[in-house]
Amino acid sequence: MKIFLGPFGYAIANLFSAASGFVLVPLLTRTLSDDGMASWIVMEPALVLLGQLLMLGLGHAVLQQLCEAKLDRKNVFYSHISALSLVSLGCLIFGAAALFIFDKNTVLLFLLNVITEVMLGYVIYYARASNDLKIYYSASVARPLLIVIAWMTVSYISASGWQQNNNESIENFLLIRFCIAAFIFAVIIWGTAVFDSKKQDARAVFEKNLVFDAIKFGIPLTIASALVAFQDFLVRYLLANFVRQDILLEYYVHLKAVALVGNFVVSPLAIWWGAERYRAMAKGDAHFNERANSVMIKSCALYAFLSAIFLVVLPWTINIFSPGMQSSMLLASLLLAVPFTQMLVHLTNAGLMRQGVTKYQIVVQSLSLVTVSIGCVGLLRWMGIGVAGAFLLANLMAFSVSYYLSIKFYPVRYRVVRSVGAAGFVFIVAYFVINLTAVSFERIWL
Repeated sequence: MKIFLGPFGYAIANLFSAASGFVLVPLLTRTLSDDGMASWIVMEPALVLLGQLLMLGLGHAVLQQLCEAKLDRKNVFYSHISALSLVSLGCLIFGAAALFIFDKNTVLLFLLNVITEVMLGYVIYYARASNDLKIYYSASVARPLLIVIAWMTVSYISASGWQQNNNESIENFLLIRFCIAAFIFAVIIWGTAVFDSKKQDARAVFEKNLVFDAIKFGIPLTIASALVAFQDFLVRYLLANFVRQDILLEYYVHLKAVALVGNFVVSPLAIWWGAERYRAMAKGDAHFNERANSVMIKSCALYAFLSAIFLVVLPWTINIFSPGMQSSMLLASLLLAVPFTQMLVHLTNAGLMRQGVTKYQIVVQSLSLVTVSIGCVGLLRWMGIGVAGAFLLANLMAFSVSYYLSIKFYPVRYRVVRSVGAAGFVFIVAYFVINLTAVSFERIWL
């Protein structure tokens, strides 16, 4: 069962969470009113963004403070939760005032959901720092699954067995979402050994210096994450306004298809390595050097192998996403290279994840944002392929600057060239063998 404590465990969690979200989309379009669905399309990204911002960077900080600084887990938890409770109180006051002024239940329910997003978001970071997949699965997998089940049940009953459609309000959905999230948060707090009063002192310990240090460490990382999200939004905006709709659809479908590879390798690796690197660094420079290079070469080889499989089955994959659309090997290859460079950034930026230097992450992502802006304007003549190339160029810029600054603040001999070379070798061999096998199978059976 040790394998489930590593990236594979997080990959399985991402798979179940994504599946629940996939089921929820058609369910909401079937049951919510038109106004309710329009409101949720706007609210969903706003919930995620506000949840991250109002966490005050404490999610990023708990990884560093617990895994590297070896602080008492009880002190860290109570100090951070105390700060987040003040944020939640502010949200409630603002929501009550907005409710009094505008008489909109949606406003208060939205802010209640923001509060649970903040609290459960912090718990997910805490689970990563503690390497506790029970907590992680409860917060990231059980919540969307229970929301789907509860909403299906309520909608079925109120609609008399799906006889009526599009009759549910957004308030009902927000209320169910809040109740489930609050219930899961309470179960996690009271049901795990971390907070068991028999093993831990239940006295709340608030250390303001701990919170201030965490905020100074985590807020730059939160801003950097927001810049990454804005970079993706900018690319889509430029495509939507300056290229034909069919080119936009081609880019979007290939992007979503490529995400299948990225979500199985890069996302779980970033979640797991985000905490694991601090544990490795705490054991000394030599141990971290060996650990980081071992993870890098294995991750690069795995990503290359899955990319080779993906490119072989690309025509069938694109046809599933959008029947009748022609696949573009060049566009898919450029888009596949973007998560690969992002993975290299995650694996080599340990020097920028230390106290006092996280502010340089903002510099890295700002330069990347400028690069993708200039690149998109210059390469739009090549439509979707040009934008994908600009996106790749921006990520290569981010990797180069991040790598230079990282080894400056924390000298480590990363074997980047060896890892990329191994990935190239695996990709060439795997693509040749898999493609030959696919062609032979097609000739024999089809």
